[in-house]
Amino acid sequence: MDYIIAVVYFSIFMLEWFEKGVPINDIYFTNPDRRATANWKPYYRQAAIVFLILGLAHLSYGLSHSFNLNYLYILGHIFIILAIIYWFISQVKLPDIE
Repeated sequence: MDYIIAVVYFSIFMLEWFEKGVPINDIYFTNPDRRATANWKPYYRQAAIVFLILGLAHLSYGLSHSFNLNYLYILGHIFIILAIIYWFISQVKLPDIE
């Protein structure tokens, strides 16, 4: 199951990295007036990096279950913590859409 979740996260990462579809960010959904004119590139990048880190976390979870390696399970937890920290820091640094 962890491998399936990792593939989904990596797929979303690829879509966000190449700026296909909608950016997975709350500002896109709460500000419909500015959707066409705003610069969404930083929001795509933020979402792509977060989904990459989450994909790596679930990949390490899957490998830890498959090969019974506990340190990969701990590495998955570290990836989750890094994703949360990155999201908070980058959310503060992203430009506001006015």
